Amino acid sequence: MRLPRFYACFLSSFAVLLFALTAQSADPIDEGFANPPADARPQTWWHWMNGNVTKEGITADLEAMARIGIGGAQIFNAAQHDDLLRHTEPPGPIKTLSPEWMALTQHAIREAERLGLELAIHNCPGWSESGGPWVPVDQSM
Repeated sequence: MRLPRFYACFLSSFAVLLFALTAQSADPIDEGFANPPADARPQTWWHWMNGNVTKEGITADLEAMARIGIGGAQIFNAAQHDDLLRHTEPPGPIKTLSPEWMALTQHAIREAERLGLELAIHNCPGWSESGGPWVPVDQSM
């Protein structure tokens, strides 16, 4: 059975209109909030605590950051050896700026690139090593 030409044109037009309506994207504000561009994603400090860092841990941390929508991280090598605070993080096997640390940092850079994350590195190891009464003047910034 053939449909009259009018009905066939009407059904075709209706199908095209229906497809066009369903193909439209969501509200741009809603879409931008749900999937922000890379330059609008939050970033975080990423503490490498007193040499307690591994290749596997780096990959796991960065994959978790990417999975939850973090846009990047700043590596912050932290070790608290302050007699006034009377506590320290247990020392790990990796000494900051050692060849092993450099290799792990390069691994972190490659992994961040693979995952589309920005990566930065804090200007010095420790919490406040760049200035304070405990830093001799000839070693200060």
